Amino acid sequence: MSDADIYEAKYDEILLGATWQERETYGRFYEHARQEIAGCATGTPYPVEWWCRAAAALSPLKSWATNMKCLWGLHNYLELAGWPTNENLMRDIDPTNVKVGQMVSPTEAALRALAWGKYPTGLKTGPFARNLEGNLREVTIDRHMTRAAGIESDSPTYAQLFDMQAAIVRLAGRTGYFPAVVQAIIWGVWRDRKGLPVTEHGNGLPSLYRG
Repeated sequence: MSDADIYEAKYDEILLGATWQERETYGRFYEHARQEIAGCATGTPYPVEWWCRAAAALSPLKSWATNMKCLWGLHNYLELAGWPTNENLMRDIDPTNVKVGQMVSPTEAALRALAWGKYPTGLKTGPFARNLEGNLREVTIDRHMTRAAGIESDSPTYAQLFDMQAAIVRLAGRTGYFPAVVQAIIWGVWRDRKGLPVTEHGNGLPSLYRG
């Protein structure tokens, strides 16, 4: 039995335990999150996709509510500065590509996103950005998905990360859901089974990414 098989079995057990309501609610997380981000992007010169990338860049170790507060803080700062472009306020941020996995500060990564449309390069934040944009074929793996797979570490190896992603893709193929929807359901159900508190999206829907 391969590691991917083991992770798939762990994830499948969680998915099978999800109620219809949990599947409906958690499975639509990325849709609801994008709606919130679109509200932040409205009236700004930066595309909503770039705001999605900025939100993902700011996301490590934050609840979704805190993530959105940080994003709105960045929005308000840029508004006071007159909606700067990469030619002025952001000119000190290096626009060159960063290797996948290379660490930059969350704020710098968010500014890269809004200055040049750069994707965050973290192994979690990159896929998370694309999921927020509406690409549901990629799989976001964070520390909670790692624990749900039975790995007692917050820092999986590359091999473990790819095996977890493969496990989610295989489950998606069997269930008919998009991979990101499978991931979102498993994430939410696993968190709930651990007795972690539920917070709310601004639109009144339960937030999946709550820290």
